[in-house]
Amino acid sequence: MNVPIRIRALIAAVLMAAGISAVAALPASAAPNSVCALNQPASATRSFAHPGNNTSAWASPFGHVPDDIFRFTATGSTQIQPVFGAWKPPSGDVNDIAWPDQGYWPRTGVPKFALLMRITSGTAHWVTSANHAHDPAVVAGSRLEPFKWYYAGAVSDCVKLENPAASSFQFVVNDANVFDNSGGPTVTARQWW
Repeated sequence: MNVPIRIRALIAAVLMAAGISAVAALPASAAPNSVCALNQPASATRSFAHPGNNTSAWASPFGHVPDDIFRFTATGSTQIQPVFGAWKPPSGDVNDIAWPDQGYWPRTGVPKFALLMRITSGTAHWVTSANHAHDPAVVAGSRLEPFKWYYAGAVSDCVKLENPAASSFQFVVNDANVFDNSGGPTVTARQWW
């Protein structure tokens, strides 16, 4: 773990609480936007199992500090419908889009059965937009809205935390009836600071 950056974030928070500009007092972030986009080794990596039949929340054990960057990758599959249902990868059915007239979907306009992600509080923005073809809301520089689902698929775009930082991420399979699913992907979170 890169302790100086974590200490710098703590000092910045103390300075801001004291009314002193942290921007003037501290050097620029050592976590440039390019580290995630260039797939450089992460400061921390953690994997967790996401159940395909529920929403799961994940928060980094290293905390969420403004300027941290996250990217999520997913492997494995989710069985849609019990027993004889098809197994779907995290990218979902990229040629089968969920539309509002087809029942309730966590997110319409994106592939059915894809892995979706969202923040529940705080602020963050997209650093990259490689998944824009699957989700028009994924645009580099645009903010993620809390509680709005976004396409993550097998490889999410890079997300940079702002101030206040998003406290956790949630994941769900884009399915109109998620509760009859089984299995689920393994999600790996990479964090840069």
